[in-house]
Amino acid sequence: MLGRDFVREEKAVSPVIGVILMVAITVILAAVIASFVFGLGTKAPKTAPQAQLTLKDASDTLTSTSGEDVFILEHKGGESVAFSQMKVIVKNSTATIDIITFDSSGTATSSLGKLNATISTGAADNNMFDVGEWITFSENAAASYNVDSGTSLTVQVVDVLSNNLITEGSIVVS
Repeated sequence: MLGRDFVREEKAVSPVIGVILMVAITVILAAVIASFVFGLGTKAPKTAPQAQLTLKDASDTLTSTSGEDVFILEHKGGESVAFSQMKVIVKNSTATIDIITFDSSGTATSSLGKLNATISTGAADNNMFDVGEWITFSENAAASYNVDSGTSLTVQVVDVLSNNLITEGSIVVS
C-alpha cells in the first residue's frame, strides 16, 4: 500500500494542454483571416499633395484669333507637386476642352490638342511645381483653337498617383 501512495495521477494533463493549444491555434488563425478580410494588412491609400493652387485670368484680351494666353495656374503655398504626378483637366460648360499632363522635366502634353501649357522660367530646374511658380495655358494656334472672351472654365488639377484632386476652381476668361 505504501507504494501506491507515491504514484501520482497524471491522466488529465495531456487533454488540458491539448485544449489550450487548440484554442491558441484558433485565435491565431482567426486573427490572420480577419486581417485579410478587413484589409488590415494593406498599405494606406496615397493622398494628393496639399498645395494651394490658384487660377487667374491671363493678361491677354481674347479675340477671334488663336494662340493667345487664356489663364494662369499659380502655386501660392503648401507642398511642391512633381510635374510628372499632375494632370490638368480643363472643361467648359458642355465638355472637356483638354487634359494636359507633364513629363518629369515639365514638358506639357495635350491629349486633345486644344491648349498649350508653358511653365515659368526655372520651374523645371528641380522637376517640381514649387511655391511662386506658375503655368500659363494658351490656345493652340496650330490647331486653330480659340477660347471666346467671357467663357467660364472649370480647371481641375489631379494627382495621378492617388487619382485625387489637388485643387479645382472656375474662372471666367476675358
